[in-house]
Amino acid sequence: MKIVVFEVENWEREIFEKLRAIAEVEYIDEPLTADNAAQYADAQVISTFIYSDLSAEILEQFNQLQLIATRSTGFDQIDTDYCQEQGVTVCNVPNYGEHTVAEHTFGLLLAISHNLIEAA
Repeated sequence: MKIVVFEVENWEREIFEKLRAIAEVEYIDEPLTADNAAQYADAQVISTFIYSDLSAEILEQFNQLQLIATRSTGFDQIDTDYCQEQGVTVCNVPNYGEHTVAEHTFGLLLAISHNLIEAA
C-alpha cells in the first residue's frame, strides 16, 4: 500500500513513520494540486490538510485511491460526491482545534472589551 502525505509538517512525520511497517509512506511538503497530482497517481491513500485541491478533476488521476484522510475538521475542499461514486472513503478530524478556536474567540472578545487593539 502506498500512502502519500501532502502539506506535511516535520512534527507530523514522526506519527506517519509508524505506518512504514505496513505501507510505503511518501511525504510532500506542498499541497496536492493539478500540477503535482499525476506524480502520485498510484497512491491508495492520501492525507492532506486544508490547502490541497481534492476536486473531481484532480482525484480522477488517482486510479487506485481507496482513502482520503484530511487532517482537519472541515472537508469542503474534497469532492465528496465524486468520492462516494468511486467508493473512496473520506475521513476527517471532527474535534480538531475545538479548544483552540474557543480560546482564540475569547481572546478576541477580551481584546475588544479592553480596547487592547487601540492600546497597542
